[in-house]
Amino acid sequence: MEDVVAMFSKDVGPITFQLIDHTNSSEYYLLHRELENIDSENFKRLSKLIREEVGLKDDDVLVIVSPRELNSPYKLENSFKNWVSYYIKNNIIIRSSGYDKVTEGKPYLGGAYQIIENLFQNLGGIDLAVLVENERIHFEPEGCVNDFAEEFKEVKYKMRSGFICEKCKEAALNSESSRMDKGALHQIENILNRIGNRLKDNYTINYTPDELKIEVILERDPHKIYARPRCRMKIGNKAINFGRKGELMTVRYLFYLINHNVPIGKYDFIGDGVYNDAAEKYKLLYEKIQGSVSSKTLGDYIDNLPKLHDRISNRIINEVQNDYIGDLYSLKSLKTNKTDTCYIINVEPDNIDIPEELMEFRVA
Repeated sequence: MEDVVAMFSKDVGPITFQLIDHTNSSEYYLLHRELENIDSENFKRLSKLIREEVGLKDDDVLVIVSPRELNSPYKLENSFKNWVSYYIKNNIIIRSSGYDKVTEGKPYLGGAYQIIENLFQNLGGIDLAVLVENERIHFEPEGCVNDFAEEFKEVKYKMRSGFICEKCKEAALNSESSRMDKGALHQIENILNRIGNRLKDNYTINYTPDELKIEVILERDPHKIYARPRCRMKIGNKAINFGRKGELMTVRYLFYLINHNVPIGKYDFIGDGVYNDAAEKYKLLYEKIQGSVSSKTLGDYIDNLPKLHDRISNRIINEVQNDYIGDLYSLKSLKTNKTDTCYIINVEPDNIDIPEELMEFRVA
């Protein structure tokens, strides 16, 4: 969800997005833990508990993301639609899984789309309680955000299109129950387009040489001679913030930046690949930047390269304003043989600036 909120925040407008932290002792957390599925009644209870505990205003839109099965309150005869989201008043519920078939290996985009679809319909004043009679829902697919999308192929179609038809835009702005204004509509359209472009890897190539520059900076406290340096990274003069658990991401991304244009995978880390010093070089880099690293921490990283590298790549894409450049400098996977998947950051030599002292951590 950090990736989703970071992506939403790239498109500036009147709508702001914020994560709500929970504690394991909160009332709504304890209630959610006991639920096998979420129906309309316990959804209302969860929403009420969260709003009271966090102090949300009535006009604030609350989004709950849950792995639980959803029992939709909207029953349609002869429909086999698998509901993964809906809303009641200003409360939206999103199922966190089930998007693998429609997102080309980027499931976070499925949850992101569901949030924006429900937000558009909520602000636009669509009453889903009268779904069958609602003229603003397209039961025949048009690639519009308001497509009913009973089948997965129809969901994929509207996600890739990132489209809101003119009829739905006009209704969202002018219906009596609408809270939408042109600024919010424009922001939502931009986000839908961004989701569609990421699904299609369709980026507008519009950049300057300065935007392509990657810079690694080591900062030292002059009063602490033996202290570890603080590492910062910039892409296109934009400082990269890896978030609350950024220390590990920093080391992992830095290791592949140092080894730019070199494919390194699990076999290299365990000593059965081409670059069998990978684990040792990574460990030494970790000790230089962060301190000692346990065998378990190193082992967990090696065992979970695909998942952890996806998180890093999503972060890079969200941090860099130009999605094309963010994707360009994300960790790409490639097969070097039938069993090993390697990862690589491709950078032109003229576009990267790394302190010479870090080059000792380049594999050989």
